[in-house]
Amino acid sequence: MARTSSRAGPSPWHLQAKGEATRDEEKGASAATAVAAAAAAALRADPFVGVGADDGGVETDRRRLAEGSGGGKRKSTVLVINTGGTLGMRKEDKSGGLAPVPGYFTSQMLTMEELVIADDMPFFDIVEYDPLLDSSCFEPSDWARIAIDIGRAYHCYDGFVVCMGTDTMAYAASALSFMLENLGKTIPLAEVYNDARRNVVVAMMIAGSQKIPEVCLFFSNKLLRANRAVKVDSLALTAYDSPNFAHLGDLGVKMRYRRDVALPPPRGPFRVHTNMDSRVVVIKLIPGFDDHALLALVEHCTALRAVVLELYGTGNSPSRREDFVQFIKMAKAKGILVMAVTQCLRGGVSLGAYAVGVALEANGVVSGGDMTTEAVVTKLGYLFGLTNDMQAIRRLMTRNLRGELSPSNSFRHPLIGDAEDKVEARHGPSESPNGLSSSLGPSSKL
Repeated sequence: MARTSSRAGPSPWHLQAKGEATRDEEKGASAATAVAAAAAAALRADPFVGVGADDGGVETDRRRLAEGSGGGKRKSTVLVINTGGTLGMRKEDKSGGLAPVPGYFTSQMLTMEELVIADDMPFFDIVEYDPLLDSSCFEPSDWARIAIDIGRAYHCYDGFVVCMGTDTMAYAASALSFMLENLGKTIPLAEVYNDARRNVVVAMMIAGSQKIPEVCLFFSNKLLRANRAVKVDSLALTAYDSPNFAHLGDLGVKMRYRRDVALPPPRGPFRVHTNMDSRVVVIKLIPGFDDHALLALVEHCTALRAVVLELYGTGNSPSRREDFVQFIKMAKAKGILVMAVTQCLRGGVSLGAYAVGVALEANGVVSGGDMTTEAVVTKLGYLFGLTNDMQAIRRLMTRNLRGELSPSNSFRHPLIGDAEDKVEARHGPSESPNGLSSSLGPSSKL
């Protein structure tokens, strides 16, 4: 039988267990609370601090309890973070519409026999955010909030499940993939529909399996890499897919994992990064677009740091539009990074394929390869939070950091590692076996 406890509210972080707590557990919870408080204070003081292992506490008690009830075999422990979504909503009497109700998610979870009774399910705890969030209202600060909560509890759990709405899930998942460096645990994101509650059941099994050490999405029997996923349908339950990358797993009679495409285990310490710079704008090129609007954007928007252009095909744009070329040159002169991604669902940008792309590249446009728009936006925000060195960022945007980019049009990926080679060892080439060496630049405080 799964051991469960309910926790409400994201701050302060509640680590006290309810229900089956013994005096030893209470001591453990107190120790864990002290550890969590210290980690939280450290994270507030320094967003680049590494979260250290706890000295026992809850994790020790959980493992002892699991071993005692499982015939010597330790059951995994999973933390479920509910930020919002359908399962936490109930129909209102007056309007008949769904509205978030505090505690309703937890009550629903505790009535799911497959979670509470099944022997093969992990122990789990629940955190419900108060207030619950509509995913369309998510901002980088909300991504940071989730990342910090995971960081605080990282050494107390074997895996994490984040429940949220689907509208901006690809952005949140991609952002978390960059914010959680050297992740050694599985963190699936899922939307839990009232008529398909198995999403959360399977997500918890995946999180407890400890087989895929990365942030991912579980949707319609498919386990997807977070920074490869895109929303492909606004209505169907098969809302997400990964057009440019193989599934990390598929659910049939049982879950089949693709370890050959999963990220390798991390070699460096787990770290939480919370500085996400959102001064990035995305522009989808359309026929007949008024280039003067682009010129005005670059000329008058002093806060802008990057423009992501969604171009035609493999990176094509109007070759006879002088004002468009002038926009590219002006952006470069003002230190604004211009990234190119494709408007197509599959494939990517190759600026060397046609003369117009070669001209864009010559004027400083950086190819996004086969990265999704969501991955490019969150990767830019993450890197701008690490350093102000534009040349280092330009290089890192063309490097595969978390499995978001296919090197040389291949699905094979290099190892990844420390805060982007500490921004390429003070902006030089990397020698790290993780694909990232060791120096964060002037804004870091490691």
